[in-house]
Amino acid sequence: MHLSRRDFLSTAAGTLSAASSYAQQRRLFDSHCHIIDHRFPIVANQGYIPPNFPLEAYLAQAKPLGVVAGAVVSGSFQANDQTYLMDILPRLGAGWVGVTQIPERLSRRRDRQARCTRRARGTLQRVPRPNRQRR
Repeated sequence: MHLSRRDFLSTAAGTLSAASSYAQQRRLFDSHCHIIDHRFPIVANQGYIPPNFPLEAYLAQAKPLGVVAGAVVSGSFQANDQTYLMDILPRLGAGWVGVTQIPERLSRRRDRQARCTRRARGTLQRVPRPNRQRR
């Protein structure tokens, strides 16, 4: 069977259009993604520094799949820095959360700050302190 270039492109365009339409109907939650933006501190992990993968690059890959919300997870290469999360979460909007690392020992003030989470709209929400049993 001979398939002309025009027939092939027409069939391929129809297939891609149908796939794109299906992806637009889906509403997926990406439960673990990394945003690597070299405008913010990056720390080598065993000599490895990951390539730049900013928010725009992630969205270019995720949106066509139907991803509308998710959890941005800090990698070891971001150490205890949360500045990149404070930059991207408001830009991502509702439905997105950040998972980050904090130092084991924090001062009382920093502990209070760590118990607050930055919501997507830029407001702070208190996270209840876990009940500690005293000895």
